Amino acid sequence: MAKKIRFPLIMEKGVEVRDIVSLRTHFSLPPLIEYKKNGKLVNWLRDRYETDLAKAVELIDDNDSQIAQKLCEVFGVEYTDKMSADIEKAAERSRRIEELKKYTNSDEFIRAIDNVAFNQDDLFDLLDEDQEEIYLCGERFSIPLSKTGMTYIGINNPVVVIDSTVEVDWSQKGIVLKDIVFDENYQKVLDRSKEVQYASDKSRAGNSLNEIPSKKNNQSNRRWTYKTNSITESLLSSSDRAASIKSFEKLSKVMDGLKYDIDYDIRNIKARIKSIEIVGLGQKYIERL
Repeated sequence: MAKKIRFPLIMEKGVEVRDIVSLRTHFSLPPLIEYKKNGKLVNWLRDRYETDLAKAVELIDDNDSQIAQKLCEVFGVEYTDKMSADIEKAAERSRRIEELKKYTNSDEFIRAIDNVAFNQDDLFDLLDEDQEEIYLCGERFSIPLSKTGMTYIGINNPVVVIDSTVEVDWSQKGIVLKDIVFDENYQKVLDRSKEVQYASDKSRAGNSLNEIPSKKNNQSNRRWTYKTNSITESLLSSSDRAASIKSFEKLSKVMDGLKYDIDYDIRNIKARIKSIEIVGLGQKYIERL
């Protein structure tokens, strides 16, 4: 029989609790109240055969004004003045989760609700707390480039404003951006940078081609013979035959003057492909030559 996967409860600061002892050690009302309201706390208790505690939690009304005190009583934790402030924090946390659910029901984002910024002030507050991973859920955010070693993850593909007139080296700053859209001005900076790079690549490619020496081959000193015994020729009148022979003589001179070298053509194509750095497709094509 397959083993049952028992999910942990995530307390403040991302602490995972997997048993009742850890729950009491890292007891935190804001997430615990939320787990009570969404039913996960009862399921968590039952998965660990804490049947009596699960029944006691179920008896507490989600809208009870004394929900915090009653949870503390169930788990044998003293209710303190600090926890009173935590009640307001829990209410604010619930409000933020409801706001987040307007955009997504993903457990990944709900679990990270304490690191979600819904506006610019939220973002600054999280930066003040030295959070290194921030989720962005809103229309538009300005990212301070002076704050290095950061990861920003968009929830609803928000616009991220970058105050820079040159392309930013994100790896050098240790900044990671995921699922976001750059603002109009910085996108223009990126577009100009690409144009300059393209012009530079094109120039290098042109210089490389100019370095390929021209070569003429005298490999076409062939003699062309007019076939007088062909079926088509026998059907011609005397005047048409004379005109045909005359045309053939002119064409044979042109054909004899053609100069080509298949080996040179191959080398030329290889040089062109390498000069513009078409790595994948170019390599396969070269190997077939």
